[in-house]
Amino acid sequence: MTTGGENLYLFREVRRALDTCVAFVHQAKPGQIGFCVGPAGAGKSSIARAIGEIVYGMENTWVTGTKPYIFVEADNPDR
Repeated sequence: MTTGGENLYLFREVRRALDTCVAFVHQAKPGQIGFCVGPAGAGKSSIARAIGEIVYGMENTWVTGTKPYIFVEADNPDR
């Protein structure tokens, strides 16, 4: 899989989680929010970024002035 011009190699479990998340996004109604929860290092951020590109394409293909999804990442200062 390629995201942002880089190859993304996924473990089987991460690939299954990505497929599940993409299926949710395709079934979600406008305004619904999805969360990706798991232990540190499980691949949550990689999945979230990949979902955006899989479902909405690369940012340079979006209609000017639109943002079809928002990616929010919280850093843990204790780590």
